[in-house]
Amino acid sequence: AADLWRELEKASGQPVVKMADDWLTKPGYPVVTVTALSKDNRKLKLTQNRFSASGAEKAPSAWTIPLVINYRLAGSRKVRTFRTIMKDGQLTVTLPGSGRALWVYANDDETGFYRVRPDGRLLAAARRWAASDLDPLERMGLLNHLWAQVKSNDLPIAEFLETLRALKRDGSRVALEE
Repeated sequence: AADLWRELEKASGQPVVKMADDWLTKPGYPVVTVTALSKDNRKLKLTQNRFSASGAEKAPSAWTIPLVINYRLAGSRKVRTFRTIMKDGQLTVTLPGSGRALWVYANDDETGFYRVRPDGRLLAAARRWAASDLDPLERMGLLNHLWAQVKSNDLPIAEFLETLRALKRDGSRVALEE
């Protein structure tokens, strides 16, 4: 396995050995909290700790996480993608482009194995634009992440219910099933 990780790292230029070590040796999985640091929602602070479904004290831990963040800028119809690797417990990024990010979702197509916890402003923006801009898998993921956080006492149920209300006309099967 070590040879495979080394060769994949060599071929990709990415820290595959560290990622594999983190994911195979650390218990649990992370929750990534996304906080907007600027009024235009483009400067973000990302922090991680171990997710606890029981609401127990969150143990500090850091995984090497490949993150793919989707966002849309005001005045544009195009959904943009920003890729980065989170190597420590905290990372600050600035999303490319100019103007205000209407919304930000930090798990493109739900391909990352981590929970997403947007701050209040980013969650409100995601609610507003989810039905038109997030794809069905991301809408399902948003609901799943929020419900898990309600069950672990990390999010008031009112926040989850507001998100359900925003998606009440969602016709996609995966989001409806979630």
